Order: sequence, then C-alpha cells, then structure tokens
Amino acid sequence: MTRKDYYTRIMEVVSETQYEDTQELMDFLAHQLEIISRPSSKSTKMTEAQLENEGIKDRMVAVIRNAAEPISIPQIQTADPDLASYSNQKMSTLLSQLVKAGVLERGKDGRTTVFSLSE
Repeated sequence: MTRKDYYTRIMEVVSETQYEDTQELMDFLAHQLEIISRPSSKSTKMTEAQLENEGIKDRMVAVIRNAAEPISIPQIQTADPDLASYSNQKMSTLLSQLVKAGVLERGKDGRTTVFSLSE
C-alpha cells in the first residue's frame, strides 16, 4: 500500500467512529493527502556544478577522441592543460560517469587504467 492508500483507509476508519475530535482528524488527513498528491516542486534544472562537470566531460571526450590509443588520466591532463587543474579523483569520477553512460570504455595497461571511446 502507498501512503496515499494508508491515509485514505485511515480516513474511512475515522469517519466511521465517533470521537470528539473526528473533524480535526479528518481535516489533518485530508491535508496530508493533498500534500502527497501535489506534483514535485523539485527543479530539473542542472546546478552550476553539474553544468561545469558537463563541460569538463566534453573536454575529456575530445582529448580521448584525438588520442591514437587508450589514454590515462595523467595523459589526459597533459594533453589539455585546462584539465590539469582538476584532481585525479574528480577526473576519475567524471570518467566513470562517462563509462557508465556508455560513452567511454575503461581498460588496463599494466597497472594503469586507460580510457577509450566506446565502439
């Protein structure tokens, strides 16, 4: 059962009983149902950080696209000096998102993790 179902069922039970504060309970339950039924007010707009990360991802994909072979994070940072200002951890996180999205493939070159465009 959903919360909406629970509140509706509770309203049915309360309406069948005779308490001195029945109307107050019914008003409260009706208000809760109204809140649950409202569409979410969360914005689907991207935050400033998310927009910045999308730009970083675009730059990384461009570097990887221009590489002749799979490339590591330090090599990506060397190829694009603007990316050198970002930490290895941030780069790794964003590259992992691109792998998960199917844009890139992750591989190994010895102990080094390398990235290439998905085919």
